[in-house]
Amino acid sequence: MNNKFLLLFLLYTLSLNSEAKTLYFSCETLTLSKNKIEVQTFQKNERVIGLEFNRNENKVVFDGKVMKYIEDYNNDNIYELQYRQSSAYTDIYFHRITGRLDETIVLTKQNGDIVVIYDYEYKCYRKEPLFDR
Repeated sequence: MNNKFLLLFLLYTLSLNSEAKTLYFSCETLTLSKNKIEVQTFQKNERVIGLEFNRNENKVVFDGKVMKYIEDYNNDNIYELQYRQSSAYTDIYFHRITGRLDETIVLTKQNGDIVVIYDYEYKCYRKEPLFDR
């Protein structure tokens, strides 16, 4: 009996440690809003963006933006990411259960005044890469 328990425990532990450290998603754009007014609804597969969570390198890549990977420490299942530039910043909220991703891009003047706000809504699906790097 003890041997069976030990074997099951070892198999469970090994399966947890073998989980992929990099997760890939395909995110389909649903809507675009400008200054909080919806301006466009996208057709299926009209605009698709890749999302990569790489735990080994502590980074997230979304639409060419490389951000620091931060664990979901408050356990609300939402990953909160930020990308900063001198004249713009991007806030991303990704819900790991539903696959919903909200992206807010804020363009600013040099003095920090907001010029325009773009909000995108996505639905993301987990994918496997087509080939290894």
